[in-house]
Amino acid sequence: MFERLCEELGSSHKTLLLHTEIRWLSRGRILTRICELREEITIFLSNKNCDLVQFFRDIDWYMKLCYLADIFKHLNELNLSLQGTCKTIFDSYNKIEGLKKKINLWIPRVENYCFDMFTCLTDQIAEAKNMNAHYNSSNLIMIIINHLKNLAIKFEEYFPESDDPRIDSFWVSDPFNFTCGGNVKSIIEENLLADLSSDLTLKTLKQNSSLAHFWIKVNSEYKALSDKAIQIILPFPSTYLCESGFSSLTLMKTKQRNKLDVTSTLRLSLTNIAPNIEQLYKSMQAHSSH
Repeated sequence: MFERLCEELGSSHKTLLLHTEIRWLSRGRILTRICELREEITIFLSNKNCDLVQFFRDIDWYMKLCYLADIFKHLNELNLSLQGTCKTIFDSYNKIEGLKKKINLWIPRVENYCFDMFTCLTDQIAEAKNMNAHYNSSNLIMIIINHLKNLAIKFEEYFPESDDPRIDSFWVSDPFNFTCGGNVKSIIEENLLADLSSDLTLKTLKQNSSLAHFWIKVNSEYKALSDKAIQIILPFPSTYLCESGFSSLTLMKTKQRNKLDVTSTLRLSLTNIAPNIEQLYKSMQAHSSH
């Protein structure tokens, strides 16, 4: 019935998203979808004589909903940016520190009635002004500021600045800035870093390669530095690879194939190496004629 209502009204969406605890990204998406379908939901609940319709008619409540949709969207974008096959601890902490700084920038902006970073809330405020609808702006600002401050505190608890793994390892991400020696302590390593930072050819190589590939390629010439850098880059910053492997496993080992040995199949599905089909079939012996 709701789908038919959306079709009659020409809505961009025809259904709401369902919340799931397994994929928590849905929490942000369902709020955004609700904001986009506010008019349709209000009509539907009114036709059903549902008490919940009072919330969607309450502009103060709806403003809070729009803010939650926006803040969850920012958190979802951060979470997605941490996923990937070639992510390092530097990539992850750069994104996390970026959001921590943005939250501290948003607080004074909200105090000055600036909500540009919250698109859904900005649209709703503009709509309220056009319709001459009144809402408690001071209360809304107080709620948003308190929430942002608590969010900043929580981020600092989970990712304290004192435990930043990049502090002593900036030379790994920027080896051509020799002043960022960090935990390069031995004289041999300092000398190697001085030579490496002066090599303009390698600087061009780093610009055209990923961080991991760069340190692998210089291993033969700067082995001590390369080995130390790879040990810092190697640990996985997120559980993305584990989760992607588990997803592949669930697709292979179904109820009908529960005794299947997936070792080779799983390895093939997770590798990025493209098989050389031509070489493989040439190395196989053809069946002899009988």
